Amino acid sequence: MTATLRMIAEVSLTYAPDYIAGDLGYFKDEGLDLITDFDSGPGGSWLADTLATGKADIARGGIWIPLMNRGVLEPVYPFAMLCDRNSQLLLSREPIENCTWEHLYGKRVLISSGATSQWMFLRGVLDEAGVDRKRIRFVRDLHSDTTVRLWRGGYADFFLASPPMTEVLIREGYSVALSMADAGGRVPWSIYYTSREILESPEQPVHRFLRAIVRGKKWIRSHTAVEAAELLHRHFSNFSIEVIAAAIARMNAADTWTTRVSIPREPTMRYQDLMVNYGLIDERMPFEKLVHDSIATDIDAENHTREANLD
Repeated sequence: MTATLRMIAEVSLTYAPDYIAGDLGYFKDEGLDLITDFDSGPGGSWLADTLATGKADIARGGIWIPLMNRGVLEPVYPFAMLCDRNSQLLLSREPIENCTWEHLYGKRVLISSGATSQWMFLRGVLDEAGVDRKRIRFVRDLHSDTTVRLWRGGYADFFLASPPMTEVLIREGYSVALSMADAGGRVPWSIYYTSREILESPEQPVHRFLRAIVRGKKWIRSHTAVEAAELLHRHFSNFSIEVIAAAIARMNAADTWTTRVSIPREPTMRYQDLMVNYGLIDERMPFEKLVHDSIATDIDAENHTREANLD
């Protein structure tokens, strides 16, 4: 029996395995009719609102929204992870050998997105590294298109940007100073969340959905970046296949997409610490009360058994 699942989502290349699962028919293979709406608001700001009003069944975006809403608005439950690295790059105008955060002292840093999570995470990583943020001039809360124009016009010394635009700028002669995937470490960067009703649905739409996502993750890890770019180009038609391929290759090299879909405990607790320090939440919540990934854990076990049998 076919089940229907309505998803509200942000648009980002970090969601590549999800796009691939749809384009290659993996959701249909699982008897799932997935309907996706991309009207998610600035920085994914009204993803949870869309779930709460019953206009969608699951959301794809950052974990910070369900964390911040817990105990304040209608509860939504993180149930699986898609991407466990921040794929942004800190670009500089000239190459900097062995660049460290201290190279930012006295400089202006332009941030490409006004999304809360981008600044909060960067700020948290800097604090973890003992960086004196007062010695750095940050410019944020501007539209991403505006920041690209400012950067090309000569504004700022560093630019924190997202793929695939990073690869366009690298081709224009700018340099990679630091990678957030390396500097920021593992983190539940992109997740899925939903209501308890969907998690407990007898049609098991979440089981079907995650089996397809795992296949999408395996595909992007086992195929060339060019093959992936050719498939993804229709979703990012403003960029060339070569640019998308370069971004995919870089993200794969950074282990952006593991085949795991369960949400890791320690990176999630660390992420909560960043949110507490930023002021989005008052205190950390117990992992078991926050994350409801038992289905994802079962899917991981299925995947592990399947791979073991292939060996």
